[in-house]
Amino acid sequence: MNNCLTCFTIGKIPNDQGVCPTCEQTPGTYTIDGICVTKCGDGVLTADEECDDNNKVDGDGCSSTCKLEEGFSCTNGQCYSKP
Repeated sequence: MNNCLTCFTIGKIPNDQGVCPTCEQTPGTYTIDGICVTKCGDGVLTADEECDDNNKVDGDGCSSTCKLEEGFSCTNGQCYSKP
């Protein structure tokens, strides 16, 4: 499968030479069975994640599915309770 096409779906773009690097060359993305996927909980925020705080614990602002939890905001992998 063409990594360039599969990676575009998660916000991956070609480099300056118009070449799309493999998924493994883009932090937070991996190729599984020819499909480019992200890994929630690895601390690398990717295009299909609202947050990624380097764990898969619910209740800390970023859920186990990398969705922002109500009452929190996240910046640079750190989540904080909104005042």
